[in-house]
Amino acid sequence: MKVRQCLPFDPRILNLKLSPNQTKIYEMYGKCGSIVNETGRQLDIDPGSISQTVRGLQLKGLKAGLGELDAGRTIPEVEQKALKVLFFDIEVSPIKAVVWNLQPKWIAENQVTEYGRILCFAAKWLGTDEILYEETRTKNDKRVTRELIKLFDQADIVCGHNSQSFDVKWVTARALGHGINPPSPFKNADTYRIAKKEFKLPRNSLSFLAEYLKVSPKSKHSAFPGMELWTETEKGNKEAWKEMKSYCIQDVETQEQVYYKLRAWDSNKQTNFSIFRSDTIPCCPQCGSVDLRKAQDILTGTQLYDGYRCLNCQSWARGRTTLQSKERGRKVLTKA
Repeated sequence: MKVRQCLPFDPRILNLKLSPNQTKIYEMYGKCGSIVNETGRQLDIDPGSISQTVRGLQLKGLKAGLGELDAGRTIPEVEQKALKVLFFDIEVSPIKAVVWNLQPKWIAENQVTEYGRILCFAAKWLGTDEILYEETRTKNDKRVTRELIKLFDQADIVCGHNSQSFDVKWVTARALGHGINPPSPFKNADTYRIAKKEFKLPRNSLSFLAEYLKVSPKSKHSAFPGMELWTETEKGNKEAWKEMKSYCIQDVETQEQVYYKLRAWDSNKQTNFSIFRSDTIPCCPQCGSVDLRKAQDILTGTQLYDGYRCLNCQSWARGRTTLQSKERGRKVLTKA
């Protein structure tokens, strides 16, 4: 039995026999919303050590059957599918064209001298420390496209910033051109769309959100500012490629932290983490944690449901079975 990824905080693990240091780390892991990097920052401990400790405790919990519920009944061993959530970012080359002025209203097909391609991508699975990175310094991006499609195929949810309109469509368009088969279906948790839909912010850019939410800032690629980074990578400048890699990886790390801040507010019901459990214990649909507390009932247009508050990510959830009798439900009228 192995725990390959850090799963959401489970308060029942604290009922096991732990050392004072293990207790301190796991309690902070819960207070930090199951975010390994934030736990490391709060305790001034390397995130890799935090991840190793958390996974070890979760394995111990699985072997022990995760203790008992508050009601006193024994919980069977919990089998939990790893949350296959992929954070990713791509960098692409610009389209090159011959134009007659600097503000063309339309560029004809025969004016284009080179269409864009994927230069590189960085990716990270939720609950792991490893950053995956691939690049191509040639004109052929088939290999990096295939590698990213493979990751999409493994994912239940992909997460990027403006990924729904840009990144995912870029990748699938390149896959189409290279004759690569489509991946299995997945959901898209787009931090740009969450920010735009749920809030009225001055900007919805990743750099603004990182500053506003006080997480790791988006990289500035200061050694090769602006478009210079792309023109220098096209020339094969090794230092520019080094900065491109750093820039792409930092974007993924920032995206993950921004997502953790936004997820409790996300009203998109398509990304439901609770479906990844193979047992019947209720868990949070936003983060998958079982650290739930019964809260006030939740009213919809015609029904009343049990309400729950997640103590891991602070989001709200409701049950699926109405609290009203069928007879009462038949008598509830709706607006004409």
